[in-house]
Amino acid sequence: VWGWFLVAPNFYSWEAAFFALIALVCYLRSVESPRSAWLIWAGVATGITVMVKQNVGAYTAAALFLAIWLSRLFESKHEVRDRVNRSMRFIAGLCVPMVPTLLWLVIAGAGPYLYESWIYYPLTKYPERFALPFPSLSPVLAAIPALIQGRIADPDAYELWTKIVIFLPVVLYPFAVAALVVLAVRFHRRNLAAAAREGHALLAISLVGILTLLQAWPRADVTHILFSLQPTFILLGYLSFCLWRALMIVPGPRSAVAAAALVITLAPEALLLRTGYRRTDWEYSNYVVALRADRGRGIFAQGLEAERIDWVTRYLIEHAAPDDQVFVVPWAAGFYFLADRSNPTRTDFMLFEDPEAYPCILARLDQRPPKYVVYGYTWDVDEKRFRDYARPIDEYIRSRYDLEAKTDGYEIWRRIEGTTRRAEAWPEACRPRRFRLRDLM
Repeated sequence: VWGWFLVAPNFYSWEAAFFALIALVCYLRSVESPRSAWLIWAGVATGITVMVKQNVGAYTAAALFLAIWLSRLFESKHEVRDRVNRSMRFIAGLCVPMVPTLLWLVIAGAGPYLYESWIYYPLTKYPERFALPFPSLSPVLAAIPALIQGRIADPDAYELWTKIVIFLPVVLYPFAVAALVVLAVRFHRRNLAAAAREGHALLAISLVGILTLLQAWPRADVTHILFSLQPTFILLGYLSFCLWRALMIVPGPRSAVAAAALVITLAPEALLLRTGYRRTDWEYSNYVVALRADRGRGIFAQGLEAERIDWVTRYLIEHAAPDDQVFVVPWAAGFYFLADRSNPTRTDFMLFEDPEAYPCILARLDQRPPKYVVYGYTWDVDEKRFRDYARPIDEYIRSRYDLEAKTDGYEIWRRIEGTTRRAEAWPEACRPRRFRLRDLM
């Protein structure tokens, strides 16, 4: 969670995208060498993806499994046994990282928390709390002429370019479907092995891209969309390649035609890369400041946020002993790491109403009272306030803590000396959550 706090938004999403891409590459290698171990390695990489970020791993697994069976489009005869064999090799690879890890977690007593993290919260809490529709394309289309004419200045131009990038799937996936149809027809009419291999590879890339885009549900913000665009960029390169092949049939001197085709087809990628590097340079020149905290060396944040983080971290280090505990709401759990102070609960963030979890949190706060509570108002999401959706926690803190210090966006509250503990007020509060079918209905 504190990946966002430390200017690495959803760091686990980066890792998941990386391993999903490795799985796709391994699968594509298996297309070239069907009897090799590449399909097993694709399963291993997919299993690691599942353990890093479950929804991305599930979508990647579903996409590659579908690719195994839908590749029938590019084969002259249907061999069920071969497909079953390939599916089993893929599943075997999945089990290599997943089974030992899950067994270890269950033996360690984390089974109920796996249910919470993998099923309960994603299906019951997140859709309602974090729902955000996909951005509208109309404003982007309307602003493109002004962007081309240079009438949109930085940084607004960079924001518009970002929106253009997240709409690439709208153009590229219909193209991919059309290309798949063309390749399937060419294969079945002319029995071209090259068309079959190209179609099978394009099928896998398109399925992984389309399904991993679902990680932007229920929250279709720019961050979640961008983390699913790796296959989309591959399709952009494939589109450029198809355009290059089409231009190469233009009559004229071969060298001149090849050079012109190369320039034309590489122009979109070059433009996107140039704009991306310019935006990165602008961000580092105007917004990126290094944290001064000892444990934050090498970490960068926007200027104002860096000041806030350093101030809160320094205050906790100076006023809380190493064995004192602190509690941070609603999230920004990076303070636990930067200040090297522990959290008395097992809850690092509270971004939605969860009445069933509050008794456990309150019991832990009473049993092991943190010396300080950090209110991070700057981390309220979608204008939803912690004091409104987590009122019992908010009232508990305000009745037992006094405001001691504050800065822009943050408040630090100190435990009132002599406050009575009432652990008996929440009997059996921290019992593990059990599966209930009605939770998923």
